Amino acid sequence: QQLSEYVQFLSVDLDTADDIAMKYDVSSVPAFRMIKGGEVVGDYLGSDTSALRAAITPLLPAGFDDVRRALHWVLKIGNLKESMKFFEGVLGLRTLRHEEFESGCEATCNGPYGGAWSKTMIGYGPEKEHFALELTYNYGIDSYEFGNDLQYIALAAPAGAADRAKALGYECVEEGGSITVVGPDSYRYRLLEPQEAPAFGAVGVRVADLAKAEDYWVNLLGLQKFETPAGLQSSDPNALVGFKDTQTKLQLIQVGDGKAVDHALSSGRIAFACPAVPPIYEKVKAAGDTVQTPPLTLPT
Repeated sequence: QQLSEYVQFLSVDLDTADDIAMKYDVSSVPAFRMIKGGEVVGDYLGSDTSALRAAITPLLPAGFDDVRRALHWVLKIGNLKESMKFFEGVLGLRTLRHEEFESGCEATCNGPYGGAWSKTMIGYGPEKEHFALELTYNYGIDSYEFGNDLQYIALAAPAGAADRAKALGYECVEEGGSITVVGPDSYRYRLLEPQEAPAFGAVGVRVADLAKAEDYWVNLLGLQKFETPAGLQSSDPNALVGFKDTQTKLQLIQVGDGKAVDHALSSGRIAFACPAVPPIYEKVKAAGDTVQTPPLTLPT
């Protein structure tokens, strides 16, 4: 079955394959032959999917097998019910899924807390294609010490978001030619020009040294640098990084107020999709940078 210019599925009857293998006293291990332009360009014998991927990937067009993208940003919230009124009523976001946990996250997604907590994913579309926000609520904790690391979340919300925010009593301020809404838990949401479909634009974070931050995100982790568009302009030195132009970006901002980066207890994090985690883990370790949590698989 020819699925595209680059991909073709072949159906194989495994019972028949085993019968043939026994008849000729040979192995029935799967064999793969890569053909491009009518010529054989590669072979692989075996059933190790990682090894097969490694054999095929270099033969694909640039970017064809690139699954890397920003998935979501984590926010700790003190009141889930009130926060949802804001996210749904002001920004037009909707709940994508909700999960409850009896004990703390192994990757500290909910912070340094071991008690019961919940996770609510919200966004403008399915997580498989869209960036989302992960709202973590720790039962019994209704507020957090607020740091200065997260500057804002920039998004093209449905038209009228600022008016809806004011009607609910939320502060709206003008920054960089755009309106920023100060929402629940003092998180800031910069409103970009409305688009045909609502979407997240970028997450702006404070960095202590822009040059070092760029080196880390671009040269070590492999993100690209993009031109900062209208709506994300800042008087402070900044850089916009991501994997593709059509995806949500990370904006690195060296805020010129002389203050050190303070994560406090409200600190969030950004999640990315990538083909494999261990190689990145080893690369970061080799560079001497900090790895907060070694690779692991979460039950969610």
